[in-house]
Amino acid sequence: MTLEMTAEQLAAYRAGRRRREAEEAERRRQRGEAALRLAAEAAELLRAQFGATEVYLFGSLAEGPPFAMHSDIDLAARGLGPAHYKALGRLLSLSRDFEFDLVDLDTCQEGLRDAVLARGVRL
Repeated sequence: MTLEMTAEQLAAYRAGRRRREAEEAERRRQRGEAALRLAAEAAELLRAQFGATEVYLFGSLAEGPPFAMHSDIDLAARGLGPAHYKALGRLLSLSRDFEFDLVDLDTCQEGLRDAVLARGVRL
């Protein structure tokens, strides 16, 4: 069984596909902007409540697209000490829409630290 489309049907399909792709791109853009605002809020919280001396945004949100609909917010901080996991717990409570990863720059592997410092964005 073959399905043949008329030129009009094919044009309508393609137009619908372009519209859906544009809508999806707009949702990703809006989600990325919301994630950036939340990352800035999280950085301030880490400094104010947990004594972080430096906070960096890294990963897909810092490096630009492709920040996807299910991407998380990757942060790295110095100065958290033993409060690292408590700080991460607090970050996870900031939003139902985003997950966080929090790297302790004082104790992580050197390669990860070097990558964060080279490509991350200081907040």
